[in-house]
Amino acid sequence: MGNIKHVWCGHLPDLVHLQGLYIQFCHMMEEVISVQRPSVTTMEERIVFLKLKEVIIFGLNKLTFFCKGIDHVEFPQLRVLRLRWLTHFRNFCPEETTGRTSSLFNDKVSFPCLETLEVSELDSVEQLWSSKLPMSQFGKLKSLRVEKCHKLVNIFPSDLQTVFPSLEKLEVEKCDSLEQVWGYTEEQIRKLKSIFVHECPMLTNLCSFYTFKGLSNLQILNISSCKMLEEVVGYEHTYGKMKEVLSLNKLEELSLAFLPNLSYFSHNKCDIELPELTHVNIKSCQEIYTFSKSSVTTPKLKYVVVDDVRRWLGDDDLNSTMRHFA
Repeated sequence: MGNIKHVWCGHLPDLVHLQGLYIQFCHMMEEVISVQRPSVTTMEERIVFLKLKEVIIFGLNKLTFFCKGIDHVEFPQLRVLRLRWLTHFRNFCPEETTGRTSSLFNDKVSFPCLETLEVSELDSVEQLWSSKLPMSQFGKLKSLRVEKCHKLVNIFPSDLQTVFPSLEKLEVEKCDSLEQVWGYTEEQIRKLKSIFVHECPMLTNLCSFYTFKGLSNLQILNISSCKMLEEVVGYEHTYGKMKEVLSLNKLEELSLAFLPNLSYFSHNKCDIELPELTHVNIKSCQEIYTFSKSSVTTPKLKYVVVDDVRRWLGDDDLNSTMRHFA
């Protein structure tokens, strides 16, 4: 299998009945599909994987594109997509970038039913999503995991028009250049239930104030080993004249660990309401001496664990309890 350069080559293959596609350790493979086209043609070439439900591609060091010579590729029934250890992979179909950064997912490929997406060790990818994507492109995506994509600066850039209305779980790990998860905009991610961010050394904050405020269904927030992180919720420079309340009505668990520069959960002067919060675990965050600059309401929180030491709140709020540990 080591000398295979393409799975299909020449004319468009008949892929009507294909339900699973699994390719691993074909180190000479450059494209999955390579179609030869006339140098001058007006006919659009399109591939539809009508019944394909799962794609796993792993360990193809020379793979740059999924297909070449194709104008558009459709995966109408695809539920699971895992791309791992593809050091030269750029995107599914080549696009004319004209100086712009190419995106892993552009408007030449569609996944209307995708539910699970995992991208790992894609060393050539600088941006996940093209700003030209249709708003409904990832409308059913529930779980997103991004790992060891060292050229990514953010996961969701500020110019992104696509929304993720079904996204419930987000995991980001070991992305060395990542500065923010969300850009400076309010994204529509209201179904997101859990966020896990680990070992992103350049991350300074998770997202902006208004983006975080939109996480109305968030239940679990876990951030660890991000040595440049100064705050979880970014400071809103246009914010300040009218006092607002940051209310996350479903947040139950908060874990912050090995964050040596974390000083506040949020620098914004706003009251924080966390009515369902029951677990707070803070470990090796030497610079945090209070949770917020304003009041924090946590009616169900009975105790806080800081560096493996449990302290009961009693009549204190979360801010004053944190100061006892300082």
